[in-house]
Amino acid sequence: MTDLHYYTELAKKRAKVEILPPNLAVIRDHAIHQLEKMEIPTRKNETWKYTNISKNLDNEFLINYYDEQNNKVFSKENGFLNLFFHNGVLDRESSDSFDFEVIPLSELSSTEMSDLIDKKYIGTQDISETLNKAYIKQGYYFHFSKTYHSNTPILIHRIYDKENTLHSETYLYETQSFSKAIILEKITNTCKSFVNLSHHIKVNQSSRFEIHNLQDLSSTSLVLQQINAEVHRDGHLFHTGISLGGEKSRSQIYIDLAGENAFADAHGLYALHKEQHHDTSSYIHHRVANTESSQLYKGILSDKSRGVFTGKVRIDKDAQQVNAAQLNKNLLLSTKAQANSRPQLEIYADDV
Repeated sequence: MTDLHYYTELAKKRAKVEILPPNLAVIRDHAIHQLEKMEIPTRKNETWKYTNISKNLDNEFLINYYDEQNNKVFSKENGFLNLFFHNGVLDRESSDSFDFEVIPLSELSSTEMSDLIDKKYIGTQDISETLNKAYIKQGYYFHFSKTYHSNTPILIHRIYDKENTLHSETYLYETQSFSKAIILEKITNTCKSFVNLSHHIKVNQSSRFEIHNLQDLSSTSLVLQQINAEVHRDGHLFHTGISLGGEKSRSQIYIDLAGENAFADAHGLYALHKEQHHDTSSYIHHRVANTESSQLYKGILSDKSRGVFTGKVRIDKDAQQVNAAQLNKNLLLSTKAQANSRPQLEIYADDV
């Protein structure tokens, strides 16, 4: 199977029976149109050279309609502000009370949507983001005002328990000037799942945002995660991705340093065993002068597992006085474990 016929038709059928607000419908319809022209990536696709998800998609996962009532009781962890998302739906009764905004996507205006989801991400040629947008409905907008400045981490529990189901969710985060927010994500399930999460982050002037996620899904699951971030003047972004679970998983990271003195710190760890496969593809774009980025990704690989890292740093012509660091290290614990590391630099400035 090289085409996406099943998932394209599934998205079309859903679109016929599910009425979305105009702002979401435009994104969905454009992505479905793109999906019709796409194929599952092969080795000929440079960014997917070592990762083949065709066998995983052959499973023909069912769509999650987010229509169930939650009667479960969740356990909170001390020292955190706990938020529970059960099959993509925020369980406000089980969650702690909080003093920032969490708004469903369907309640956002078209202006707010277009400002937070940049057009370059809508229906792009990458299969992860296109699939996510073709099923767009479920997701939330986190808004941290200027007065929000907390050192208490927000622990987001993402719990999935629908067998053989596709969960496609979009999350938007925005920090206003001088605010500070720390988010920890714990992603778990109890059954075979296809989880496709897209995060869009806007770090405004002089604010600090941290998002760290731990993915520990079942060994039969397919996991796609996207981080699309824009960091403005004097803003600081910290991201850590830890991948322990999933049969096959991929993290795709794009960070746009769009203002002077913007800083991004992106770290990751993948610890794999048996025949697990994880792929990290990062792209940090220095658009302006006096910006800084740091990347450190490490892999621990045993049995027949495989880890892939592709890290690209682009420094534009006018982005002088830039400081960028990138490092990938892998520890192979067996002769059959594999690691592929591909650092890439694209530098157009002469003072870096």
